[in-house]
Amino acid sequence: MNFTKSGATRIIDRLEQKGYVLREQSLVDGRVCCVTVTPKGIEVMTKIIEKYTEYVQGILEDFESGQIEQIENSLEMLVEAVQNNKPFDSSF
Repeated sequence: MNFTKSGATRIIDRLEQKGYVLREQSLVDGRVCCVTVTPKGIEVMTKIIEKYTEYVQGILEDFESGQIEQIENSLEMLVEAVQNNKPFDSSF
């Protein structure tokens, strides 16, 4: 995802402070930290997804059904190509 472990820690710290996630030690391996989304986090994510869905639907209203189908197919092909390739290397 192109960020450092310390960057990930800072992000999790902020999410935890807002009550969106809980950080728990693994019962199997104490060195492993697990992050669980809280009900509050799920609620916020649901609202974000709903708003974004409404936004995209508003944009797509101006397209014909055939064009929407082409966009959908293109996005599916892009997702499949990304999933089948090695991760992006941002190092120079």
